[in-house]
Amino acid sequence: MSAELNDQMNACLEFARSRQLNVPEQVIFGNESLAQLAERAAPLTTGRRAFILTGSDSALSAGVLDRVDRLLAESGFLKVSRFAFHGEPDVPTVDRAATSCRQEGADLVIGLGGGSVLDCAKAVAGMSCHAGSVFEYLEGVGSKTLSGLALPSIAIPTVSGTGAEMTRNAVISVTDRRVKRSLRHQSIMPRLAIVDPALTATVPTTVTATSGMDGVTQLIESSVSAKRRPETIELALRGLRVVREGLIRCHTHPGDLDGRARVAFASSLGGICLANSGLGLVHGIASGLGGHRKIPHGLICAVLLPHALKYNRDAVPAELRASLAAFLGRSESASTVDDGIAGIQDLNATLGIPADLSFIGLNESEIEEVAHDSMGSSMSGNPVPMTVESVVEFLKRVC
Repeated sequence: MSAELNDQMNACLEFARSRQLNVPEQVIFGNESLAQLAERAAPLTTGRRAFILTGSDSALSAGVLDRVDRLLAESGFLKVSRFAFHGEPDVPTVDRAATSCRQEGADLVIGLGGGSVLDCAKAVAGMSCHAGSVFEYLEGVGSKTLSGLALPSIAIPTVSGTGAEMTRNAVISVTDRRVKRSLRHQSIMPRLAIVDPALTATVPTTVTATSGMDGVTQLIESSVSAKRRPETIELALRGLRVVREGLIRCHTHPGDLDGRARVAFASSLGGICLANSGLGLVHGIASGLGGHRKIPHGLICAVLLPHALKYNRDAVPAELRASLAAFLGRSESASTVDDGIAGIQDLNATLGIPADLSFIGLNESEIEEVAHDSMGSSMSGNPVPMTVESVVEFLKRVC
């Protein structure tokens, strides 16, 4: 199946480009594709000075990072600098990393890690060419926009689910305001994405599950979003046909590379879909809630997905029915919506994901604050128009 997925990814990319969807210039997909880093990285830079961002306690082993160093040395890189950070990128982290990148004289940025690392790398690629703090350029809080100048970047995901290697935005935490906001510009789209499912084989089972369900959510939300496009619905359906089995196989046998490839394939397609069609209620709340509590983004998405589908089920019945049918691996049928929602609930239970958000313990005033902070770009794509009041009502049902 892995070889077939390689062919399918190439076909999906060709389809996306033919429909003028935003995707990276180069995407290399498949187990052991990291081996192509040397030949692909060299043409992106003249100074041969790379700045690598990683997570400080991510699934990366020292062996993977050392392998990247060796591959870059093989292609004639003169200097390779490293910057590691913990957790999700916030404004001070991006500012420090961009300053370090400039001081090192880097002319290529590489993100090697999960979605947070890839987002930080994209932000650093842009901010290395701009004065001031990234705060000034974030949607909804800053007043500046990126000029279009950015260092070329390479995205190498080591966790499947976010699809961040395929997007032109970086989600940054604004800690003092308890919100997350996006740095968004075409210039920070990775020039090269290397999606090597084998790099995810050592990721803990819980992270694989929650991040993978983030990918499922992105595929479903983008196909029912008010901003949905026929092209992204088609790509979402392709991802949904393989991701369920992939997640179950990864949960049962973490070293199953075919299962890893299925989840990575769906994750990358989810990234293309969200970048070109937007998302909805789940990601709106995940953004707002993530600014208030240190809860994994994928876990929030997984818990909220079946509840949001129930809320939205009558707004886009045809697309929702097709999406859930593909997720269940069968042809569309009249009962697919409810069956699909039940199927997601069953999968969550199998993966050890809670049925609701009661474990967070939000009080009424916190729910109000989260609802207010959830009204960003993702929420604007929900097929049922949302207000702060309707989000409060929804949250009270699931908390």
